[in-house]
Amino acid sequence: MTDLFNDYGYVKPQKPDKSCRHCVHRQRWQCGGSIIQYCSVRKSKRTKNGLLKIKVNYPACELYEE
Repeated sequence: MTDLFNDYGYVKPQKPDKSCRHCVHRQRWQCGGSIIQYCSVRKSKRTKNGLLKIKVNYPACELYEE
């Protein structure tokens, strides 16, 4: 029996080696009862503070520093 997904060239995504969780540019902001994560280097026009909202499991970008 053949694997259905491998017949169509499907490749399982690999876990990234580095994530935003360990980057020095990650900032934690307390907003009421929740904590919102921002990247202090990458900018966004969609947020009021001008910083990009991130999740800590995002793969690290080229500006990553440990």
